[in-house]
Order: sequence, then C-alpha cells, then structure tokens
Amino acid sequence: MEQLRNMGYEYDSYRDTIKAPSRERGIRLGRLGYTDDSINACTERNRKYDPYFIEWDNHRIRQPDKFLLAQLERELDYEIEHSHSTYTVLLDVLFYMLIMLFKIMEENSDVLLFSPELRAAEKDIRDYIDDYNFLFHNEIQTMAELETNIASNEERISRLETERQKLSNRIRRPKSPEELAQNKMLRKEITKEIEPLRKDVKHAKRIRDKSPHLYKLLKLEHELESREIHRIREGSYER
Repeated sequence: MEQLRNMGYEYDSYRDTIKAPSRERGIRLGRLGYTDDSINACTERNRKYDPYFIEWDNHRIRQPDKFLLAQLERELDYEIEHSHSTYTVLLDVLFYMLIMLFKIMEENSDVLLFSPELRAAEKDIRDYIDDYNFLFHNEIQTMAELETNIASNEERISRLETERQKLSNRIRRPKSPEELAQNKMLRKEITKEIEPLRKDVKHAKRIRDKSPHLYKLLKLEHELESREIHRIREGSYER
C-alpha cells in the first residue's frame, strides 16, 4: 500500500477501497479481484524470495537508539570508517546499510539521521533496494567485482553483436528461403540475449557512478555521530 500512496492513490482500510488520483470515488479491492488472502499470499511470496526482505528480517533493529549508524555498524560488525576508498567498500553492505537506516526511520518517527543530505536521499530507497538485489543476485561485493561484471557483459555483447552482424550479412544474400528464415530466427534470438545484458550493464554503471557519493554520505553521518558521542562524553566528564 505504501507504493500506491507514493503514486497518489488513496487507500481506505475501513471500506477496503482504493481511489486513483483521477477518480472522485474509490473502488473496492474485491471488485478488482484482490482479496485479503490473495494480497497476503502475494506479500509473503515477495518476502520469501526477495533477498532484501530476508536480510531485513534477519538483522532488523528492534529498538533504535539516537545513533542509528553506530548501532547498525555494531549489528553488522562492520564500520564504514574502516574503508578508505570506494574500492575497498563492500558495495552490497553499503546499499544494505542505507536501506536499513531509512526503514528504521520509517518505522520510528522519533529517530532522525544527523546528516540532512543523507535524510534527503531517502526518496530513492526503492532504487537502493533494486541496486542491492542486483548486487546480491550477481554475487558482487566490491567495486572491482562490479567493474569485472561490466567488462564481462560488454565483452559478451560485443561477441553477440559480431555474430548478429554476420547473420545480417547472410540474410542480405540468402542461398535459399529456408536459410533466410533460419538466419532471421537466429538473429532474433541473439537480439533477445543482448537486451538483458545491456540492461545489466546500464544498471551496473549506475551503481558504479552513484556509489562514491552514497559512501561519502555514510562517512559524513559516521563523523557527525562520532562528534556528538564525543560531545556527550565530554559533557559527562565535566559534571
């Protein structure tokens, strides 16, 4: 329901209706074919197979304290401050930490991140979940592994495009109708194979380009929390 609200839809839990932005009245979910059982079953299926939700359920922080990142680092036994460049950062952990921070804030209105820039990044949480899932499914942890993934897929695309060009040349000079039909079918299959590879390369490059900025945001939050912790400790010593 949260995604529907973000798209402008209004959900009335009492009447069990959903209203589109362009409509004056809502329509019952049952009339659209959605029952409580079907919605719950769909939700459970998504949670079962989505690695983000698996990790979220396993590592969920129940009682967040004032210093969200510090607590999360303790939970994961990982400190962002120990990584001195984006090439030594565990990218999957980077995106997972961002997701966790924003979900904790979403579920606990009385907690807040110190960095305004990091708080503003919450609007892209769905993208971060997609990025985390991409890294998880492709077993990518570091920037070096991400670069290797990009290079490998680009090489596969290049080989497939060369083969497709050869087929195109044969199609222009067919020896028989049967050969023409077969080459067209083979070219179509190669095109289908290329499309997801191009999509993966595009996604991987987006992750590569955005990761340094997100890493800096987490480093800044770490520094702000550390300063506040130090200030509190110094104040307690003075008393």
